[in-house]
Amino acid sequence: MSTLGRLLWRAACATAAILGTFAGSQLLQEAWHDFEAAERGVVERRMIFQEKQGRVGNLEPLKQQLGELRDVLRVLQQRLPSSLDEGEIQRALETRAARNGLRLDVVRRSSEVPKEFYVEQAFDLVLRGRATGVAAFLGDTATDVRVQTLRSLAMMLPPGADDLRTEVTFVYYHYPEEP
Repeated sequence: MSTLGRLLWRAACATAAILGTFAGSQLLQEAWHDFEAAERGVVERRMIFQEKQGRVGNLEPLKQQLGELRDVLRVLQQRLPSSLDEGEIQRALETRAARNGLRLDVVRRSSEVPKEFYVEQAFDLVLRGRATGVAAFLGDTATDVRVQTLRSLAMMLPPGADDLRTEVTFVYYHYPEEP
């Protein structure tokens, strides 16, 4: 092989080496990008897994809390009547007023107010009598087995009167009647 042939051979080998290196670096670069993308995917999946694992970790306390809420609901269902007997409530209020030395001037029932799981029924009362009788009446009414709330209370002593005038609103609750 002549010197020129050798030079051409070396040039061809160098060119092939340069082209091979370039092609190899392109392949390596593509492989590197694929590797980085896969690594990002693994990191994202790991974060999703840890988030879901955290939710599962909260599952036991949530189950316990749900059980406690069900117990509270059972107690309320036992106390809350399925319907209100307006006459019975009015008789009970009149009896309590008389027992505590009060005169019950007005018993006015407002319309029912449906809520999501129960119905509110307000009763407006006007009582006359001594403050000690009013306090005893309120205490007796507070011990009623039906769940109820004292919504408003206004007490005034009219000029020249010996008896206190008391306006009070009690709200009773019951389950809505089935349609």
